[in-house]
Amino acid sequence: IDAGHPAAEALTTALGEVSMRLAKAIARDGEGATCLIEVTASGAATIEDARIAARTVTSSPLMKTAV
Repeated sequence: IDAGHPAAEALTTALGEVSMRLAKAIARDGEGATCLIEVTASGAATIEDARIAARTVTSSPLMKTAV
């Protein structure tokens, strides 16, 4: 299917959803994993700023201890 195909958008959406589910399953099943934490960052100037903020929160030793 190329980008101009009528089903291209639906396929792209479906692949994105499946990829996200698989990524979460891999994280959940990781050795020593006891929980899965999802962080949503909003209000950042850019996507990269949001990613940096989310990674900072999830990498924090204080956050890891609290969970």
